[in-house]
Amino acid sequence: MNKNFWKTKTIKSYFSIYIKTLPKSLFWIFIICIIFIFLYKLRLVDIKEIFNNASRVGNIFYDLSLAYSASFIFYFITIHIKEQRDKTKINTFVGNKIKQIIDNTKEFVNRSANHIKYTQKGAYPSE
Repeated sequence: MNKNFWKTKTIKSYFSIYIKTLPKSLFWIFIICIIFIFLYKLRLVDIKEIFNNASRVGNIFYDLSLAYSASFIFYFITIHIKEQRDKTKINTFVGNKIKQIIDNTKEFVNRSANHIKYTQKGAYPSE
């Protein structure tokens, strides 16, 4: 594998757009569930029961961890990624409209200043 794979712009942008914006609590519960699933299958299954019905309790937590992990993956793919893409599109659209408003305002101010023969030193009056 290429050493610069994780340093590419697309991986960094993917991480910053999709992973960093996840709700922290949901993400950490997902990590705990994944760790528990591996621990359960690799270690806890072979341990002698500490109390009666401990294996049933372990199975319940295992099933809940699997269900949460599947739900989290479903949420991430169907909801979170779509929301972030929509947010990016909206921010781009709104940013362009704001830029148009600023440009139109600057043009109006310049025309008004030329009309009254006012010489401006900079782009803004405070300069």
